[in-house]
Amino acid sequence: MLYPSNWTQQNSTAAGDDRFILVSKFFSPEEADGYFAYVPIAIDGMPQSTNIEGYLNESIDILRQHPNFEDLQVLSSSMGNFTLAGMPAYTFEITYTDQEFGPQNMLEVGTIFDNRVYYIQYYADLPIYRKYFPIIERMIESFQIMQ
Repeated sequence: MLYPSNWTQQNSTAAGDDRFILVSKFFSPEEADGYFAYVPIAIDGMPQSTNIEGYLNESIDILRQHPNFEDLQVLSSSMGNFTLAGMPAYTFEITYTDQEFGPQNMLEVGTIFDNRVYYIQYYADLPIYRKYFPIIERMIESFQIMQ
């Protein structure tokens, strides 16, 4: 995946659980007020659903149950409006309150390939979410699955 030269990229070295694997993460430069954007790439190796619509709903349900996503509201969700690695993808945007960082927006785009879900998430504080959105779109468009 391509990313801006002034961003930081870290490959994951920690083993996740048996289901979710964090592949890599990207961080924007920190803004003067402390805000930054965060973009993790992950794989769900054992999705409950291998149907893209079912997985979209499952992803939202998982976040609704997670204690770090207080006051979660779905802003949008769709299938087929995005592609990821040249394949049809689901996407959703949410807003929520993080106990440490306060109000946040998050975008998730994912696709199913070889019975695994590959997904990219974009987290940012509300004041900078739209500022970085065009950069995130280009990052998502450049994403490829290497075999």
